[in-house]
Amino acid sequence: MRRIFFATILVSLFFAVPTYAQTDYSSNIGVHAIPASRDMVVGGEVVTLPFYHIGSESFFRLRDIAYVLNGTDARFIVGWDGEINAVFIVGGQPYITRGDELAPLNAYILSDVSESADIFVDGKKADFTAYLIDGSHFVMLEQISTMGFNWYVDQHDAFVIYTEPPVTLNDGEPATIYISWWACEWDDYMLAALAAFMEKYPNIEVVPHIAPYNDWWAHVMLRIAAGDAPDIMLLNYDKMQMIAYDWEYIDLLYDLRELSSILDLSVWPKEWLDVMTFDGILAAVPALSGTDAATGAIPQQGFAIFGYTPYPVLSAYLLNFVFNEFPFL
Repeated sequence: MRRIFFATILVSLFFAVPTYAQTDYSSNIGVHAIPASRDMVVGGEVVTLPFYHIGSESFFRLRDIAYVLNGTDARFIVGWDGEINAVFIVGGQPYITRGDELAPLNAYILSDVSESADIFVDGKKADFTAYLIDGSHFVMLEQISTMGFNWYVDQHDAFVIYTEPPVTLNDGEPATIYISWWACEWDDYMLAALAAFMEKYPNIEVVPHIAPYNDWWAHVMLRIAAGDAPDIMLLNYDKMQMIAYDWEYIDLLYDLRELSSILDLSVWPKEWLDVMTFDGILAAVPALSGTDAATGAIPQQGFAIFGYTPYPVLSAYLLNFVFNEFPFL
């Protein structure tokens, strides 16, 4: 109760002396607003946010964003000054709910959309593209992300919000990891995971190579022979056996147990990892997540790290991200 009272007093004091020119925002501007909704994941919880498609962009209700970010480091308070027709946003303050957040949107034709009032962020006028619809102000997510959050789109087409700043690996030095697999039904999910990884670790570039199954193994062998092997590669169980027993060259693959401080092996059942173990060396991690254990399927393919990669640690971070932070297989 004291927190709400303090926030209310803060907004009242902040708005007490208007110092900005008044803006007339009442005129309609003739654009179509088409209602839709999108799941948003914040702190592991899924919330469905309504939004409007306007042109090619998505516009979310400002108070809805403040509502779902409340309690995070990106929280902000939203206030309205009717004397000067302006919206004020103050970062770091808890949002005061009104009770109508996340309410479904109505369908609107072009005559119902007006330009938003001016929006001020921490006392400075923001250069937002925003609209006023049914008494609420709508902004694009990337505009309000200046409050201290970022996001990526997961395998379920949901926005995953995170508030920690992007971090770096490899002491901040740029690096490139090459990953190779054959074309299959989860290509799009894999590419989404790689994009999210690069968003989180901006100094690491991940270059994928996807080829038809019939051509893939010959291509990888040529790259290994040329000293240009991918850092991470997808292997069938029979290819792992061939490397381990026929070639007697298991050193071609990195022992992933040596990277278990980074790569969380608990994602997979022990019996799955045993399948990928040769002469005590864990040659690959199954290309299935532990959540698929209930199917009873024994994986026949897995991702291996090339034994002579210059980036075994970075490769382990990537595999851990794909299977632990961004699970989809």
